[in-house]
Amino acid sequence: MARILLVNPSQQKDVLTTVNCLRFPPLNLQILRQITDKKYGVEIVDENDSEGKLSYDFDLVGITAMTSTAPRAYEISRKFIERGIPTILGGIHPTMMPEEASRFATSVVKGEAEMVWPEVIKDFERENLKPVYEGGLIDAYQIPVITDRLKGRFFIKKTIQSARGCPMNCDFCSVTSFNGRKYRSRNLGDVLKELESIDTDKIFFVDDNIFGYGNAAEQRAINLFRAMVERGLSIKWASQASLNVADSDEALYWAAKSGAKGFFIGFESLNPEVLKKMGKAINLRTHTNNYKSKIKRIQDYGIAVVGGFILGNDDDTKETFDLTTDFVLDSGIDATQFTILTPLPGTRLFKRICNEGRMLYSDFPTDQEILSQNL
Repeated sequence: MARILLVNPSQQKDVLTTVNCLRFPPLNLQILRQITDKKYGVEIVDENDSEGKLSYDFDLVGITAMTSTAPRAYEISRKFIERGIPTILGGIHPTMMPEEASRFATSVVKGEAEMVWPEVIKDFERENLKPVYEGGLIDAYQIPVITDRLKGRFFIKKTIQSARGCPMNCDFCSVTSFNGRKYRSRNLGDVLKELESIDTDKIFFVDDNIFGYGNAAEQRAINLFRAMVERGLSIKWASQASLNVADSDEALYWAAKSGAKGFFIGFESLNPEVLKKMGKAINLRTHTNNYKSKIKRIQDYGIAVVGGFILGNDDDTKETFDLTTDFVLDSGIDATQFTILTPLPGTRLFKRICNEGRMLYSDFPTDQEILSQNL
C-alpha cells in the first residue's frame, strides 16, 4: 500500500529557532486525508505540535504553506525530492507565487486543493504529475464531514469551518484572493454533524468571518447558533468576526446561548484615512467614537473581544502608538494583537507596494532568510 504524508511546516527563523505559528490542528490537511482513497495510508505531521523528525518512508508528500512557513516548506520538499519522492506544494503562498514554489516541488496546487486532489492522486498513480493544478473555489456544500481527526498537544484541540470567504476585501488581506469575496456557506446539517462528533467541549471556528455581511449571512449565522442550542451541544467556542456582529442583538443572543466565548475582530486602526486606504469601510461606519460601545455590547453577552491592530501604515505617526495604547487601555477590550503592516503576496497592498517601487526585498525566500537572521 502506497503511503502519503501531509505536512504543516513550522516557521523557522534560523537553524536553532522554531516559531510555532498556529497551535491548532490544520483543517485543510484533515480534509485532504478524508477525501483520499482508503487504499492509501495517509499520515499528517504538524511541525507546530510534533517533536519528532520527519520520516522519509513515504511515496508522496503534500505540503501546505503560508508565506511565513514557505521557507521551511521548501526545505522539506527539497529533502524528499533528493530521495526521489515526489512532492506537492499547496496553500496560500504557493497559490500566490506558483512560479517560485515550482522551483522547490514536483507539483504546485493553486487554490482550494479539494477540487483537484483526486486528480493529483490519479496522476501520481500514473507517474505523470503535472507541474501545476488549478484548484479554484469549491462548492462549500461539497466540503466533506471529517470523521478522522488529528490528535495532538494543540492549544485548541479541534477546529471546524462553517463557511469560506470574506466579503470585506481589505487591501492587506489575502483571504479574498484565495477563498473569494463571495460568502460560501457549508451545509448546516454537515456542520452540526461534525460538531456532534467532536470529542471536546472547546473548538475554534476557522471561518474568516463567521458572521459575514448582509441579511442572508446574518440569518445563516443565527440559524447555525440556534441549531447548536436546539441540539443541546455543550460547546465553548470562538471565531473571527467583523464589527457588524455588534449590530445584531439576535445574533449575539444566539451566539452566546450556543457557547460563544470570544470573537477576534479586526479594528486595524483608529485613523479614518488609514481605514479608507485599507478598504475597511465597515469600521468607518462605527469608527473610534463607537468602537468602545461596540466592544461593550458584545461583552454584555458574555463574549470576549480580541482586537487586531495594524501598525506601520503610511499615515501612521509616532503619536499613533500612544493613541492606540491609550484606546486599548481605556476601551475595556479583553485582549489585543498588534501586527506590523506586511505586504503579503496576493494582496492589493503587495501589488501597490511593488508598483510604487517600495519593495526592497523581492528575492523570496532568500531575502526572508536573510532578514530573519538579522532580526
